[in-house]
Amino acid sequence: MPKGTVFILAYGVKDKIISDVYKFEINWEPIEIKVDPEEPAIWQRRHDPKTTKESYELLRLIKRYSVHMPGPHITIAGKNWIELNVDDKIAINAEQTEKVLEDLRGHLEEGQVQIEVLSLKFPAGQNLLDWVAEVQTELKPNEVIQ
Repeated sequence: MPKGTVFILAYGVKDKIISDVYKFEINWEPIEIKVDPEEPAIWQRRHDPKTTKESYELLRLIKRYSVHMPGPHITIAGKNWIELNVDDKIAINAEQTEKVLEDLRGHLEEGQVQIEVLSLKFPAGQNLLDWVAEVQTELKPNEVIQ
């Protein structure tokens, strides 16, 4: 849609049935996301690498920025699979996750490691800001809780 569009009107049609018209207003003003660098922060963004390489890259970042993962879902999947689901009230760090992976690999040596987590807990907002800068992403509205 062209820059400066004020709103979009949309409706659906199926089998001669027409829906109500939906009006979606567009605000082109940038939304500023404020993160206090001194306060702990929770980043509510799903991280779910699909390969072993991507999973270990996530663990490297988690270790580097002293992050805890509430309720991760850890899977090794190939011809066979093994997984561990952690209650979301339990947050584990990279070192603990590496130990779990080592134990799981003792039972299943082949397959891709996958780690799914719905949020990350940072000891300080600056850790989150540094992570975001390193991976060259942007924070979205309502993703950060402090």
